[in-house]
Amino acid sequence: MAEVKYQMQKMWDALKDTDVGEESSGTIRRGLLYMLLAAVLFYFAGGYNPMEFPLNVVPPVLDIFLPLLFLGGLGMVLLAMIRRPGSAPAEVRL
Repeated sequence: MAEVKYQMQKMWDALKDTDVGEESSGTIRRGLLYMLLAAVLFYFAGGYNPMEFPLNVVPPVLDIFLPLLFLGGLGMVLLAMIRRPGSAPAEVRL
């Protein structure tokens, strides 16, 4: 019985030492929010809705900035998923 408790404590310490991914989940959430923000801005500023956008939007914003914001959010999500603690095999982890 003491052996089982020792093994369970050892497993708990190992799980506690590895970050469960709070930082990566926050990064994933932030990246998804950036992607959503870019999509909503593109929808409203691009004239795809029946309402008029109150501001005059310069074309480079629609052509360059919003796609970069979307791709940046996508890159953040992919990087956070790759760098997640449990995503790589034990041999690869540093």
